Amino acid sequence: MWKVAIKYALIGVIFEAILFHLGKQFGIHPMVDLRHLLFDILLFAIFISLAGYEFKRYHQQGILHFWQGMTLGFLVYTPLVAVFGGFLFLYFDAGMMEEYRILAIEMLQKQKSMYIDQLGENAYKELLRQVESISKSRLVLSALTKKLATGFFVTPAISIVLRKKPV
Repeated sequence: MWKVAIKYALIGVIFEAILFHLGKQFGIHPMVDLRHLLFDILLFAIFISLAGYEFKRYHQQGILHFWQGMTLGFLVYTPLVAVFGGFLFLYFDAGMMEEYRILAIEMLQKQKSMYIDQLGENAYKELLRQVESISKSRLVLSALTKKLATGFFVTPAISIVLRKKPV
């Protein structure tokens, strides 16, 4: 199970890095733009599915239990996120931090009335202050937490689809 999971995790890291780089080239900031999250969901679903399919077909004679799918999914997305985190920390420079701040503040200002209505004036000001003072490590940790949550929610769906019990 480990070999299959690590293989797809490493391939997934390569695709995540390419996606990150392409997003940067096309002006889609991976920390602000929701389209990047949608691509993450798609990539996680693809690589967890491929790992599950390979494990089921070539190592389990066509049988995959839900718990095996969950374990395999965890073994794919956790190393994928960890290795990508290292890449992200090394690749993320001061220019990207400043770009993040500008885009995040613009987004908050565009939706100012909604934030104030739902959270209040003080909470909105606190959000602005947090965006202005966020560190590189905190921003990377936030991105990795979102990726882990994505894997956590995608894995059960894939495990249900791929499961097949012995007859």
